[in-house]
Amino acid sequence: MTEPNKNHYDLVPDEPDADAARLHAERVERAVEAQSRAPTPIPASVDSIDEDADDTDDEESSLNAPISPQSDARTWIIAALCVIGVVVLAWLAGASGLVIPGDSADAASTDLSIMQRLGGVMRTISYAVLSTAGFTFGICCLAFVRQRPLGDVLSLFAKCALICAVGLLTWIVPCDFRVLKQLLNSVGPLAIACVLYMFLFRLPLKEAMLAVAYAVLGMALLVFFSYAVVFSMRF
Repeated sequence: MTEPNKNHYDLVPDEPDADAARLHAERVERAVEAQSRAPTPIPASVDSIDEDADDTDDEESSLNAPISPQSDARTWIIAALCVIGVVVLAWLAGASGLVIPGDSADAASTDLSIMQRLGGVMRTISYAVLSTAGFTFGICCLAFVRQRPLGDVLSLFAKCALICAVGLLTWIVPCDFRVLKQLLNSVGPLAIACVLYMFLFRLPLKEAMLAVAYAVLGMALLVFFSYAVVFSMRF
């Protein structure tokens, strides 16, 4: 009895298995090629999503943040009274920078009489009260338009008083030209108020200018109503 040939199975080719493997490989290749040709959506990066979320949070926090945060109002009031005291002392001392050229009968003389000095002190105090109310009104109007909370109201009023007091320092600046002196006395406090609005209340330039415009409107209304009251009292 002869032994079976050990290489019999090795000599017989496994054609069905080879054909199946080749067909499977072709299918996989066609599927990969079709998938590579299909457009794939580009996923949004995590960093861009985080930046957009941070920008949205910053905008919401800036809109919801109070205009006047909590602070010690006594510091601002003391500073405002000190600056107003400097202007009052300048009037009492007869500072030449307070005189508008051409106002007095002798235009070459810069000496102030006692009545002029006392009148200047009263004018300084009345202007300080009026402009403080006007600057406060401007911030309140800005908060209403921007839908932002006011925050610490007492600190807000004290900061507006300091803004008014610093603006009064422009009256002491000497100038030999009448028009320039009047322009300095009227526009100077408003320009300083715009800068201090940006510094004390962290307002951008556009909002600071808008607050100054509201403040001027408020002061004009106060002057109009005061004249109306005085006029009505005559009858």
